[in-house]
Amino acid sequence: MRSPAIKNAIRGAAKTASAADPRITSGFKRLLADIERIKEISSGIIYMIDAEGRFTFINRAVEDLLHYKPEELIGQHFSTILLPMEIQRISRDFVLPHYKGQVTGPDSAPKLFDERRTHNRKTRNLEIQLVAKENRESKVMVGDVTGILSSEGTYSLVPAKSHAWNLEPVFIGSQGIIYDITRYKEIENEKMALEEHLLEVERLSAVGRFGGNIAHELNNKMSTIIGFADIVKKKYAAGNPDLAECINSIIATTQSAGELSGRLLEFIQDPSYSMVRVDLDAIIQRMVKLLRHIIASQLQVTYHCHTTTKTITGNATEVQNALLNLVMRLSDLMTDAGDIMLALRSITIDQAFIEKHSLVGNYGEYLVITLICTGIGDESVTCAQFFNTLLNSSRIADAAKSGVATVHQCLKAHRGFLEVVREQGKGTRIDLYFPANGYHDKG
Repeated sequence: MRSPAIKNAIRGAAKTASAADPRITSGFKRLLADIERIKEISSGIIYMIDAEGRFTFINRAVEDLLHYKPEELIGQHFSTILLPMEIQRISRDFVLPHYKGQVTGPDSAPKLFDERRTHNRKTRNLEIQLVAKENRESKVMVGDVTGILSSEGTYSLVPAKSHAWNLEPVFIGSQGIIYDITRYKEIENEKMALEEHLLEVERLSAVGRFGGNIAHELNNKMSTIIGFADIVKKKYAAGNPDLAECINSIIATTQSAGELSGRLLEFIQDPSYSMVRVDLDAIIQRMVKLLRHIIASQLQVTYHCHTTTKTITGNATEVQNALLNLVMRLSDLMTDAGDIMLALRSITIDQAFIEKHSLVGNYGEYLVITLICTGIGDESVTCAQFFNTLLNSSRIADAAKSGVATVHQCLKAHRGFLEVVREQGKGTRIDLYFPANGYHDKG
């Protein structure tokens, strides 16, 4: 699409000038061709709107970004390409009434799509949300494209009413350019999410060290309690069965608390990273015992081992942290009641299995940790987002925010992969695959 205003202005000037010097005609033609070329090759959306906000020109970049053909937008109001809520933020009709009676400088002046100002007061670096053609009728809350806009008013010189020999500017519309910064914003958001995740990791690390110190102190105190309880039992309970029973209960409860404190220490310790033979059955058993103490009492946790092969080459701390994190997130998504069933089994994976299950993995023997959860709301948006993130390891920021980054990192480090199956009314099954004999190569 060509802008009639630009074309006619240049041709009019060329016609006038050529009467004096024909060489000027060819110069203006080259200028017109250069302008047309710039409009076509620009990656930004170049637009012109009239005084009512209707498009009079828009270049073909709008087709690449928003899938509109330029001719579809000519005569349409500029709000056509904006997220609905954006119009109240960047349109003169909505914005300027809030500034009535105020004096603003260049820095505090409102930024507008249908700008009338020019020079140092024109709109620069206005971030806007654009909506693609196919989503125009949808009730979307986030734009398909994030753009950065610069715009200014355009004016035509006409004879002044008071003095015909004087010319005065008359506002005829606005012109501007919008660049796509969607990917930049995604990277920026990912960076912020990772920074938040790093702060959370550092906070949890500090909590872990603090918890470890407390656990050590509790172990010392409980050892003292058990020691004195034994002394009291031997000295005073020999002929008193009721007192002996009470003391035995004190000793048993204290020993149970000591075991819980010991399991807590196992999870918060931070050994140097190494790949050794790891017993998955032992890891899961320890985790289940800990989970029964820390998750809601109405959630039942069970575990069954269905294989005699129980070891992989891996890092025990990384595996148990990933499992614990995953189960805790699942328990958060569950309703008032439900079951978390864990199982360990072995499986031989071949090409047919990978193709049948549409998996991305290698061939060979695997140990599979299966988690089956009931009581997760199938219609929950939060649940849908969580499982989408669990399956898509490429969205780093989402993984960090959803709490599944440790799962992705663990599977990547162990050359494993996962499968998620959700069936209406039957619960959710997550299978974590770990190579049983170290790393596998395809073929």
